[in-house]
Amino acid sequence: SMTDKKKILAKLFFSTLYLSAFTFGGGYVIVTLMKQKFVDELHWIQEDEMLDLIAIAQSAPGAIAVNAAILVGWRIGGFLGMLAAVLGTILPPMLILGVISYFYAAFAANYGGADRRFRVGDTWTDTPAGVAHYLEHKLFDMPDGSDALTALCGNGASPNAFTSANMTAYYFSCTDHFEENLRTLLRFVSTPYFTDASVAKEQGIIAQEIRMGDDDPNRAVWRNLMRCLMARDGARDAVAGTVESIAQITPETLYTCHRAFYAPSNMVLCAVCQTAPERVAAIAGQLLPPELAPVPVTDHGAPEEMTPAEVHMRVQLAVSAPQMLLGAKFRPAQKGADRLRQDLTARLAMQAAFGRSSPFYNDLYRAGLLGRSYSCGAQFCGPIALAVLGGESREPDA
Repeated sequence: SMTDKKKILAKLFFSTLYLSAFTFGGGYVIVTLMKQKFVDELHWIQEDEMLDLIAIAQSAPGAIAVNAAILVGWRIGGFLGMLAAVLGTILPPMLILGVISYFYAAFAANYGGADRRFRVGDTWTDTPAGVAHYLEHKLFDMPDGSDALTALCGNGASPNAFTSANMTAYYFSCTDHFEENLRTLLRFVSTPYFTDASVAKEQGIIAQEIRMGDDDPNRAVWRNLMRCLMARDGARDAVAGTVESIAQITPETLYTCHRAFYAPSNMVLCAVCQTAPERVAAIAGQLLPPELAPVPVTDHGAPEEMTPAEVHMRVQLAVSAPQMLLGAKFRPAQKGADRLRQDLTARLAMQAAFGRSSPFYNDLYRAGLLGRSYSCGAQFCGPIALAVLGGESREPDA
């Protein structure tokens, strides 16, 4: 009857609202509680059908909790059930974000650890491994002796930065003073200041970071996977370089790389805020160099073959459980719509074939060959696209 359907829709809405509002730990936790609610408690869905719905939700783009709400809601109440479940799921985070009003900004350069040889005009420049990461560390030092990280934190922002094989990004989030924090971000990234003393001091800090990374099993297994897949490209090496390579870095090295890669023509600014886009562009125009410098040409050597350089590598470290990564490389599409399509397709395929809801993972999990520390996916690294899966395994050679 109509009354019973309204009761079901109301129960569906308030159930998903409660789960979304009071569950901590991410989408997978919510999905598990959905199973307990709608399968074990209310008996609205069979367990096998729920597992199928979760598998589809995991494979589809977007947040798994929202995807699961769409499918579960449709299964229980059709279109109106889908609306009720989705509203119940997204309403709590929307209200929280509306109250907190977080703003974000990221300023990134098309420059990463793999870009070690480059040309600007007719001049080729070779740099040691680790310069991009080193530059990321040093740019927080301002010419007036202040520290941009401290300034942003003091103004209520949460700043950070990272360097990958292909890019370097600086970003912050805040709830207030967005424009002031944006100006600080643009100013420190575009204003290099290096001295012999400051560079020498940073060498000791980064050398310690490198040594700590050498003992990190996650970094070790990833680095060896890159060396298996690539024979020559700089992306096969650690982004931070080695203790020996960073000892070659001088202030002149950093200034040269900053002039080449940190020009606005080689960078992108992204902001999520209440400020109008024209206002953000005007602030950037005030602080960044007006001229569009030529984009540097990088040289990564001869193209990588699609066959792996090595089939297998092993490293001995003190770990509580062995770790493994299995990777396959394929040629990346051109940047733009083709790259995005390839990325989404590869991610969907990996989740469908090897995700946590797949027979592959569940069979190996029940056999004790894979644990809960497991992931799979696809990404772009240097000159290759990469499909990878792995985690802890008591028998990584099985």
